[in-house]
Amino acid sequence: GLKRWIWGRVLDGDRAATFHLAVARDRSLPDEYHLVEADDSGIREIAVPAPRTSWNRHTLLGLAYPYELRLADDLRLHSPRVIDSAPFYLRVVYRADLAGRECSALCEVAYPHRLRWPILGRMIEMSIDKTALRGPR
Repeated sequence: GLKRWIWGRVLDGDRAATFHLAVARDRSLPDEYHLVEADDSGIREIAVPAPRTSWNRHTLLGLAYPYELRLADDLRLHSPRVIDSAPFYLRVVYRADLAGRECSALCEVAYPHRLRWPILGRMIEMSIDKTALRGPR
């Protein structure tokens, strides 16, 4: 039931943040998002208003990803660089501003409904079958 799903992690010396944002295919359902931070004082979920973003960038295969994603007042991802792309999935490195410090974020974006596309689904099945036939190396 997901239209798209983005998740990622930001690491900065003594602080880390991980998040996910799931967008339902049914527009009447709200987005689901969580932000978790960890530092020397512990691990905690951060209550934030809805993340602010626009899905305004696209891969050659039409997968949208945000140029900027504001997850909290002190966490903003921007300036994306796609490092891997497939018909249903991509990996993106963002520059991140975390509590006034610049660092990097590794994020992944998936479009699960594309796995149901007849040709794409069959190609993935064939890839899995070949992997299983090879066995362990």
